[in-house]
Amino acid sequence: MSNKLGVAGGTVLILIGLFLLVMVQFNLSAQMDRVDREGIGGNMFAPDVLPLGVLGLLTIAIGVVVLIYTHRREQRLAASDG
Repeated sequence: MSNKLGVAGGTVLILIGLFLLVMVQFNLSAQMDRVDREGIGGNMFAPDVLPLGVLGLLTIAIGVVVLIYTHRREQRLAASDG
């Protein structure tokens, strides 16, 4: 994996994860609106809330790992050239 591709890929994964976490907030708001409107209990573990949040956090974590791996690989290559 080239360094530019690693940095771009890690950054894109982090941005996608942040987008998913923002979507969780919108979905949670929709759940609470449903509770207010219908008078039923909200479900924080609904398929549009919890799994989306976990997926967002996992995507951010994978993006950070890709960025760290790319940075360490770049340092190793610089040290071996030096």
